[in-house]
Amino acid sequence: MVERRVNMIWSADRPGAEGEIHLPPADVYELKDAVVIELELPGALKEEIEVYIIGNRLSISGVKRDRALSRESEAQKVSYLQIERKFGRFARKFELLTAVNTGAVRASFQQGILSITLPKIEDKRGKRRRIVVE
Repeated sequence: MVERRVNMIWSADRPGAEGEIHLPPADVYELKDAVVIELELPGALKEEIEVYIIGNRLSISGVKRDRALSRESEAQKVSYLQIERKFGRFARKFELLTAVNTGAVRASFQQGILSITLPKIEDKRGKRRRIVVE
């Protein structure tokens, strides 16, 4: 009875509840020759992280699995007493305000931090250029 009541309370607002997509914390900073985006994804597996660039938008998505539930079996059910970490699907999108070399973007995942380095290139779209009228 108590276990069912605790599970009912936690299932409504459990971080990463089914269907919820959460936004992992991120830092974006600029270096002389690159823009760097770092996301906190502790517990995620790099095989379950996807990074795409479409136009001027960087898209990051994936899933962070609850390891306790993945170890669960009929013989030993998991019943949380407290849960603060988020599990399930995550996604972030960033508009790239600086022109970057999309062919040279690098991503690494170490110690729970996804780091994406976007090398800058000269943006010629905003420069004034005189056109000779013939």
